[in-house]
Amino acid sequence: MVNTSRPLVALDIDGVLNPDPVEPCHPALVARLPGYVEHEITMPASDRHLPYLRGHGVDNITGRVLVNDAHAQWIRSLLGHGVEVSWATTWEHYANEVFGPLLGLPELPLAIEFHADVENGHYHPRMFGFGAAEWKGEALWHRHQGRPLVWIDDRASPLARIDVHGNPVDRGAPTLSIRCAGEVGLTRDEMQRVDDWLTRLRNNR
Repeated sequence: MVNTSRPLVALDIDGVLNPDPVEPCHPALVARLPGYVEHEITMPASDRHLPYLRGHGVDNITGRVLVNDAHAQWIRSLLGHGVEVSWATTWEHYANEVFGPLLGLPELPLAIEFHADVENGHYHPRMFGFGAAEWKGEALWHRHQGRPLVWIDDRASPLARIDVHGNPVDRGAPTLSIRCAGEVGLTRDEMQRVDDWLTRLRNNR
C-alpha cells in the first residue's frame, strides 16, 4: 500500500537531468551546473509502442546524454530523507535500464506509464493539442491524488484542474511544479527550492 503522506518527487530526464544540446558559446552554458560528463547510450528496441519517445520505442535509439554527479548526490539525499523519487519521463523503463546506472542510482519507481495510465483512466489521449507534458500532468494529478508532490520538468505547468464551472480543483495535497530551462537543466537553486519546500512540509506536520 502506498504511503500517501510520503512526499513524491517526480523527475523528468531530458531538459532536467540531461540538458538540451546547445552550441559551444551558448549563454545557457554559464548557468549550468559544473561537472557534466557526456555518455553514449543505446536504448534497445522495445515491443511496446511509446508514443512520446523518439522512434516510439520500436526502433533502437542511440545518442549522447549529459549526466552530473551533483544530481545523483541530491537524489540520494532525498531518498535518505524518506522522500520517494520517481521517474516522470518519456523514457519510461529506459530511465532505470539506461540513464539511472550512469548516475549510480538504484532502480526508481515510474511515476507515470503511458499504457497503464490510459488503461486505468489516469490519462485520456486527445487527437490534437496534447503532448507529453499534458500526459504527464494529467497522469500525475490522477495517480497521486492526495499525496505531497513535486513535479520537475522542462515543460511542467501547475498541476491544476478546472471543474465545469471554471473553478480550480485542488489535488488535496501540497504541490510544487518546477519548470527547468531545457538548455540549462536542473540547477542548484532549483534543487534548493525543492529542499526548502520539503523542509516546510515536514515542519508543518
